[in-house]
Order: sequence, then C-alpha cells, then structure tokens
Amino acid sequence: HLTTSRFAFLGLLFWSSLSLGAGPAAAAFLDYVYVDSNEGQASGGHVGLAFGGQIFHFQYREGGFLLPVRHATGAFERAYRVRENRNLRQHRIEVDQETYDLLRDGFNARYFESEVLLAELEDLRAEEAVLEGMGAGSRGVPIPGAGYFYPDGDARPEQAGLAGEIFSPDELADQLSRATEGGGTDLRAGSFFQVEGALGTLSPGQKKALRSLEGRLGEQLDSLAGSSRADVGEVRFVLLARRAVVAKSLASGQLHILDAYPHDAETIEVAEVEKRGGRLEDLLSVTENELKLGLATLQTGQAPSELDLSRLEDASNRRREIRRAMDSGRPLRIVGPRMLPGKPAWRTDLRVRALAGESRDRAIAANRESQSAILRKLGEQSSYNLITRNCVSEVFDSIDEIFGETEGADPVAVSMARLGGHVAGGQGFVFVPFVSSDAVAGNLRVAETIELPSYRSKQLARVYAREGDGALVYLRESNTLTSTIYRYNSEDSIFIFFTDDIVWARPVYGIVNLTAALAATVLGVPAAPFDRGQLLAAGARGAFWSLPELVFLSFRKGSFFTVPGTPEVGPQEDS
Repeated sequence: HLTTSRFAFLGLLFWSSLSLGAGPAAAAFLDYVYVDSNEGQASGGHVGLAFGGQIFHFQYREGGFLLPVRHATGAFERAYRVRENRNLRQHRIEVDQETYDLLRDGFNARYFESEVLLAELEDLRAEEAVLEGMGAGSRGVPIPGAGYFYPDGDARPEQAGLAGEIFSPDELADQLSRATEGGGTDLRAGSFFQVEGALGTLSPGQKKALRSLEGRLGEQLDSLAGSSRADVGEVRFVLLARRAVVAKSLASGQLHILDAYPHDAETIEVAEVEKRGGRLEDLLSVTENELKLGLATLQTGQAPSELDLSRLEDASNRRREIRRAMDSGRPLRIVGPRMLPGKPAWRTDLRVRALAGESRDRAIAANRESQSAILRKLGEQSSYNLITRNCVSEVFDSIDEIFGETEGADPVAVSMARLGGHVAGGQGFVFVPFVSSDAVAGNLRVAETIELPSYRSKQLARVYAREGDGALVYLRESNTLTSTIYRYNSEDSIFIFFTDDIVWARPVYGIVNLTAALAATVLGVPAAPFDRGQLLAAGARGAFWSLPELVFLSFRKGSFFTVPGTPEVGPQEDS
C-alpha cells in the first residue's frame, strides 16, 4: 500500500502497553462495570472490564461487526453515566498481580489485533481515493499536513526543486516538507488563529514553556533526518507548523494555535443543539475549563507533553468554534474526542508511480478485493449476534481464551483458581447485561460493589439536600416539563414523567407517558413534511418505551446533550 507506517506504530503502542501499563500499587482489582438500560443504543444495558484507568468493552461497528474498544474510564463514565444518564454498577474482583497483568495484556492484544485490521482497511480506502484522484476532473489527492503551507491545486514541484520526479502522496509530502523546512515558507493565512481574550495573553511562565517547546520541536525535526517512515512528510509538516505558530505566539505575546478541524467535519445547526436540550453557553463553559487546564500546564515553564499540547490545541479550536457559532449563528462543526493538527492540501498535479505495471482500473479492482478480504475476515471473527455474540459474551469468551492460550489448561479451572469462580458467556441468560452483573457478583471473588448513580439521580439528590424532599419539589422534578435538571433532548422519545426512581406509581405514569406519546404520533403525521418526521418518530418511540412502564418496568431515563460544568468522573484521556 502507499502507506504502511501505521502498522509499525500500532505495534509500538501494543508493546508499550505491555511494558508500561501500570497496575494498582497495592491490591489488584478487575472492575466489571454494568451499565443499566435506557432508550437508544445498547438499550438493554452494556458491560465493560476495567483495569485501573482503562476499560475494554465491545461495541457494534459499521458493517455488523462487534469489536473491542478501549477507553479511559472517565470517558466511558461520562458517555454512559452523564450524557446517556445511566446508572453504573461496578463489581471489584480481587486478583493477584499476575492475573491482572495477564488479562490486561490479553485484552490489549485483542484490541490492537482489530485496530490493525481497521487501520489496514483505512489505508486501503485512502489508497483507493488516491487512485480515484488520478482520474480526469477529480479534486486531486490530499497531502496531509501540507495545508498549513500550501494551497489546494497545483503543487508546482518544479518551483520547489522537484522537477522531473514522480511521487506518491507520501513521497511528495516528504519532498515538499523538506523544501518548506529549507525555504522558510510561512504559515498560510487561515491555517492558524489567535486565542482571544484574557486566556490568550501569555504570562512569563507560559512564554518560558513555549520557548522550551520551540527548542524541543526543533530537536524533533532534526531527528527526522534520514527517517524511513512512510509518513515522515506529514510529521515534518506538523512539527514545522507547530514551531511556526509557537514563534508567532512568542513574538506577539498572545497564544496562537493551529486550525485542527478536519476538512470533512460534520455540522449541526445551533437550533438543533437547542432542540436536543443543549446550550452553547454550557458547551463553552466546559471547553474553557479544559482550556484552562491546558494553559495551567504551561505555567510550570516546562515544555508541555504531547498529551498536554494536544489538549491545548483541541480545547482552543473548540472554544473558537463555539464562540463563532454563538456570535454568528453559523452551524457548529462536531468532531470526535480529540483533534490533532493535520490540515491537508489537495494536489491536482500528483502523478503516482504505476503499481507493478498495472493499469489504474486494475489497481483499483485489486484494492477493492483487498478491502473485501479484510471485511470477510472481520465478519468471520466478529459478526454480531444478539444472543450468541454480544457485548457480554465477548468479555467472558475473551477471558476464557486468554486463560486457555496462556495456561494451556482448562479455562474453567484456571478461572476458578484465579478469579474465585467462573462465568460462561454463553450459558443461560448470562448474555443479558443485568443477568451477567448478578452472575459476576454471585460467582467471582467480588470484594466490593459500588453503585454510581446517573447524572440526573446525582443532581436530584443534590436538589433534595438543598431544598428538601417535599411533595412540591418532587412534583417539579418528576416530569420533563418543569424539571430544573432535565431539558428536553430531541434525540429522546416523547414522555412526561420519569419512572426510573419510583416503582409503585410507574403504571400510572406510564399511562400518562403513553397518552402523550400517542398524541405526539398523531400530530406528527401532518407535521411530517415540515419536520422530516421527527415528531412522528419521537412519538412512536415514546409509545414503545411507555409500554413496559405499564407492568412496573422502566427503561427510559432521558439523556443530556450538554451538562453545565464537569461532574466528578475518572480520567478523561485514553491511555
């Protein structure tokens, strides 16, 4: 393929996780985390296995695959406990350090095995885009990182001393970045910005930290000399851009940051944010808190770590985006958990070296066959099934596989010795998340069980502590119309009363919720041409989730698009 360095990088990450991942200092605990139900994805609940600051869980991915995912425990908690408003139950399983390391490394191995396949698939799709970009009338081929110094269009390699050469995208990025480094090309206007307001004014300590960072970036650039890694051009462009923007910050006394938003970022209208119960003011508050944490790392006068630098870049970009949306009402770009600089320039003059003499069409066909082979392999290994292969069964099957592979013995016997018992993911109704939680509590060496209330439950307890738990306060907070905690989120179904915190009145509340949902469904029919069927769909979903409430069951809890401030959760960074 045109790029292969990602696989070496993933391998480095894998071995680093084995050698550097630190377990608890004293007693070792595995945390089996059960997430209770709510409407939406994983409506029947979800589970994960946590090792200190990391949690592994299995998620349904595009294509029908169930693949391992690794998150920071705090990010997991924020997603499920806060945004999705779900209660968490944490079973702390006491193990020896050897067992802790064995299982942690085994789950890491499975995670990186799937990540390598996904990365290879991503590279093949990027290669396909390059080959398609060679066609007449195409937009061209993206050169990662070059957008900080070059515009879209003709790269004019002859002006950079590159005449007569034929380059792959990586080779062209390497040559152009070398020319940029030697020629002193300045950052393009619009590829960076100044952090506005008092937060952007640099203190003496912060200036000292940036001078240290400038020196470190120079050392990193020097270390790339003679590098054989395929993406050396992209890395060099980013280092050059960071060094240039640091220089602008030091020269002006105001913090400047690279624009890190991807060119294909999705957008959401401000009105849609409000329909989902969100407020840009809350988003801005959370983002500015994150920015302050990033700025605080500069006060030491030491060059920030890569993690702290990326936090600073990410929070600055998000703050600017939110402020612009608040000022102009323009759509808000939305991206994943962490942005990194990599602005591409789309080149139209790129000539890619022929692949083993094949024609372009034949190369595209071979590429697509390679993609199909990976998808078939993923399908054989990771096809989702609600009962036989879901988020629960994969956790316990993985534990059995790890014990069987490493011990060379019956995994059930090994589990009995190492975990104090055994839970079979395919036995009985263990595939149901809440049943698996009870199975862990009843069969494994659980030292402690911790209940973590949902965001609304926690805020409700604070309201009762502050105002008392009288009837008027209860009635105000029991429904979506007058609650001071919950704002209607258009992603939620239509309902009036919360039923997760009361049992005896649940059928009565369910009747009210069902009536409101059916009314919304009826009103949604004539409104469908104007709201694209949103009211109709929300009403129908509301009726569906109201039915269990009639028989004392409760699944729906509402969700939160944004929350003011940051609740007390664990580490937010992936490790």
